[in-house]
Amino acid sequence: MEKLKNLILAAAGIYRQPELVDEIIALQEELNQQIDKQINQQKGLACQKGCSYCCYGWNVQMTIPEMLMVIRDLNSFSPEKRIKIADRIYEFSNLNDYNGVACPLLENSLCLVYESRPFICRTYSSYDVSLCENRKEFVFPPFVEKIIKDIVLPFEENIEEPFRTLFETKVPISNIKFDYHRGLFYLNLANTIKIIPTPEKTEIFPLEFAKKYLQT
Repeated sequence: MEKLKNLILAAAGIYRQPELVDEIIALQEELNQQIDKQINQQKGLACQKGCSYCCYGWNVQMTIPEMLMVIRDLNSFSPEKRIKIADRIYEFSNLNDYNGVACPLLENSLCLVYESRPFICRTYSSYDVSLCENRKEFVFPPFVEKIIKDIVLPFEENIEEPFRTLFETKVPISNIKFDYHRGLFYLNLANTIKIIPTPEKTEIFPLEFAKKYLQT
């Protein structure tokens, strides 16, 4: 209940100050840079471009700032490509079993939003590609736990509520929505506001709870 309250308060803050979306995305980009710096220092990782074994079989979870980044990048594609991606996400969201199913953002063995990929994808690292190929039980390398302890948790602690909850709340990739009328992807935040981030600007629209919580 406390999480929902903070999400609604964060939505209210964003509704009144839409520029906060850019600030939230900037914070996530800063966090990603710190994470990447640690990963790039690791020796012997087998991960490389075109290796997509880990992109099958699950509904990727990401934080709200990560999703805002992903949506912003998706909205940079052509209108025709956005519709194709939206159709894939819609089909994906109706599945009951993801076993053997590719992530809807995977295309030609490449991630469409690689630069904005969420933490789970960013750190899903392996020292032996054969383990990934043969679907052996996966164990995260020890350095991932260190990244969480030394980088992610201290970073989140420096963000005040209610916005910290945005960085702590995980939502599945299937929660990415598409406005077929406007031809743009968006995020439904706590059923209070609709956030449409694009490379050019961010638009905010009130949703069902807006009258109750935003005094619209």
